[in-house]
Amino acid sequence: MKQTHQVYLKKWDERIISRRRKYFFEESFSKRWEESFSFKLLWNKFISDVQFVFNQIYTVAKQLKVFGPIIRKEYGLPIYVQCFRLLYLTLVVRKNAQEFRKRLLFKTASWKNVKRYDYGQIDTQLRLATCSFAEEIPVIEDKFRFYIYCDKCRIPTPEITAVFSEGNQIYPINKGFDLPNEDLFIKERKGGKGVRAKNFKFKNDIYIDSDQKKYTKQQVLKFLIVESHRSDLIIQRKLVNHDDLKPFTTGALSTCRIVTVKGGDNGNIKPLFAVMRMPCGNKDVDNYAQGGLLSTIQIESGVLGRAVTYLPYKGKFEFDVHPDTNQLIKGSQVPAWKAMLEFTISSHKQFSSLTVGWDVCYSEKGIFLIEGNIRWGSSLYECPEQKPFRETQYPAVYETLISNYKYDKSE
Repeated sequence: MKQTHQVYLKKWDERIISRRRKYFFEESFSKRWEESFSFKLLWNKFISDVQFVFNQIYTVAKQLKVFGPIIRKEYGLPIYVQCFRLLYLTLVVRKNAQEFRKRLLFKTASWKNVKRYDYGQIDTQLRLATCSFAEEIPVIEDKFRFYIYCDKCRIPTPEITAVFSEGNQIYPINKGFDLPNEDLFIKERKGGKGVRAKNFKFKNDIYIDSDQKKYTKQQVLKFLIVESHRSDLIIQRKLVNHDDLKPFTTGALSTCRIVTVKGGDNGNIKPLFAVMRMPCGNKDVDNYAQGGLLSTIQIESGVLGRAVTYLPYKGKFEFDVHPDTNQLIKGSQVPAWKAMLEFTISSHKQFSSLTVGWDVCYSEKGIFLIEGNIRWGSSLYECPEQKPFRETQYPAVYETLISNYKYDKSE
């Protein structure tokens, strides 16, 4: 059994490593280059590598300038050590300098795993989805189609009141649209990581954003028309967390990311891992990528671990207590955890996809499925745990699942 696990782990490592950048001298010895070798190609690759190295050095310098003093003060790590680690991360491991903060690589215990973290795992998720149930990818990744599908399956999900594309309202179809006189939430139709998401609070016939800027109804509509030229936008009535969860948030919606896997002959669905995301300050979203707090949830008990953030908040990266509300995080139990877990597993049964990261919330109106993520990242596990994802059961599960499908192994 142990030997089989090692075989799976070796295949998993090969997949992860294959997604990393290769320097010109590494590619020059590959079979693919032997078939199409030319001095011009070699020279272009060399120039690309030189540009890459200089860009990484520039990025490291910026990271040190902004975050170096904070890390030195909080963790006692000298700037020159931070510089070495960042250069090693970007030039040897060849990963974005942000990973230094995301995975808290300034901590000794985390740094030991710098080459063992699964930085390229999102690509493996997309490959599994593509070779298994590719037709479902756009249903899950397009938030409007996801809403239509959930509504059809009677899965509670936030109502979409309108969709704007290239300056035009494309939903509701053949109907006029009037902004509801209530709090709104606007986000990209196909975006991710909370990018361009925005809350509007409605009060006294005025909409107010998180920066306290005031908008009339006409100004909000103008905002939708202008911004939808960049990417499609959806408008939802804003959900508010249940009273039991409000101490974990400063106003934006706090959600749980629950990753489930469907496998075996009977298609049993099991949770792989789960985290709770908490907004802080005046942020519109709880996403880790936007500076929200992230805490691991113990599947069996629903108990939270220490929370982390990759954008230091009030001079810190780690929190046992919410920095704004003073709510105890580490050791607290997520309200309605069992109900949310059962809801998530039940929702996954309505989809064919083998593994999905579900965003679920416990609101004043009950439990809602916010969205699904085919490209869920292992970083949500590795960042708060500071443990490599490869040490979980998932590499063996993944290799077992993908072995049932044909795919291009050269990719």
